[in-house]
Amino acid sequence: MNLPHYPSGESSEQQEQQQLKILSELKKRERTTVNALMSNTFADKRQDVISLQLSIKEIKERWPALFDVPQINAEFHRIVTVNLEAKFMFMLDHYTPKLLGIFQAKKGAAGQRHRAEMNIRLQVF
Repeated sequence: MNLPHYPSGESSEQQEQQQLKILSELKKRERTTVNALMSNTFADKRQDVISLQLSIKEIKERWPALFDVPQINAEFHRIVTVNLEAKFMFMLDHYTPKLLGIFQAKKGAAGQRHRAEMNIRLQVF
């Protein structure tokens, strides 16, 4: 598998220093700096996930910013060049009629609960 290259003129040691800086900037809540560093350390994160196959716990310890909603969206965009939230909402709109039909077709106690809950939800809108 081809992994992204480190930014021009940078080494894995420099990327590691930036990763440590991310941890300290997170404590200061410097989101702008964290965002820039997260973007710049993309190759190192991919190395950790793909080549080293770190566990979720290890990734969370090394890259805690990866688990913030804005960073999830940014990382998804870096990998697949698609806006995650917009794509999710589009697909939710696409599948909602089918999901509603499935819920309405349910029989028995589960179906009654779904219909009652849907009636409440529809009254709110």
